Amino acid sequence: MDEAELKFILRYRLPGGSTVVDRFVAGRKDLAAADREMLLGWRDPVEGVFEIEREEREEGDALVLLNLPDDLKYRTYSNRGRAAFRGVSRGGFLHTCLVSVRPADEAWPVSGAMSYYPRSNASEIARAAIELATGRPELVFRNPEKIEQGWQRMREDRAAFVEFFGGDELVLPPAELE
Repeated sequence: MDEAELKFILRYRLPGGSTVVDRFVAGRKDLAAADREMLLGWRDPVEGVFEIEREEREEGDALVLLNLPDDLKYRTYSNRGRAAFRGVSRGGFLHTCLVSVRPADEAWPVSGAMSYYPRSNASEIARAAIELATGRPELVFRNPEKIEQGWQRMREDRAAFVEFFGGDELVLPPAELE
C-alpha cells in the first residue's frame, strides 16, 4: 500500500465526515470492542521523522523511536518482524507513519512506507523535521508538554511586550511601525 492509499484509508473524510475505517467498523457488527477501538485508533496515525534510540529484542524485536516533530518516544513494531528493520541502526533516522494499537498506546506498528537515513544525514534530517513541524504544526501538538511550552512562551512574550510598551495595545502611525 502506498502513502496516498494509506492517507485515504486512514484520514480522508468522505461525504458526511466519516473515514473508510469508520465505515468499515460500522459495517462489521461482529467485531469485538477491543478490535473496534484498535481500528478506530488508526484514524490518528503519527507521521514523522524518527531517531532510532534503541532496539528491544526482549520486547518482540521492537525499536524505540524518538519522533523529532513531537519529541515523544514510540515503541515500534512491524508485522514483518525484525526483518523490516534490517539495515537500520541506532542513531539513524526513519521517515515513516505509525498507528496505535489501542487501548494501551504502547505498541506502534509501522504503517506504509519506511525510509531509512544514516546518522551522517543528521543535518538534512533536522531540516526535514523542522519543515514537517512548521508545515504541519498539528504533528507537534501531539505532545502536551509542547503545547504548554508554547502557551508559556506566549505568556512571556506578552509580558515583555506589556513591560516594554506599558500596555497590551499599541497604536501608532504605520510609518513609525519599524
